[in-house]
Amino acid sequence: MSDPQIWLITGAGRGLGRALTGAALDAGLEGFSEAMAAEDQRFGIRVTVAEVGGLDTEWATSSMQFSRPDPADDDLREAAHSIVPHVADSDDDRLRLLVGDDAPGQVAAALGARIADDRRDQRFSLE
Repeated sequence: MSDPQIWLITGAGRGLGRALTGAALDAGLEGFSEAMAAEDQRFGIRVTVAEVGGLDTEWATSSMQFSRPDPADDDLREAAHSIVPHVADSDDDRLRLLVGDDAPGQVAAALGARIADDRRDQRFSLE
């Protein structure tokens, strides 16, 4: 039996020009994930947040229709396949898994914006 796992998928570029509702949902899901990871670790449950970079999903448009696999969706399948090794490796205890070539840059931009905002408070320090 493999270790118990909980997976949550969110966008790496949360709040960077995305729809307000989607950005708010992603932020809430991430905060929930952090709390759940901290609380459930003692039970041996691993929580992972997949920070997925940009994918042209055509969300709420033509992708909402049921159809046969389309080669245009190969990048989505590729992203899903990149998650599998992490799921299989019980020693990989990262909370966040960056998926896609652009995910690290999107996460860095989001963190940079957060740090810049937090630095406006004189008490804030990264040390």
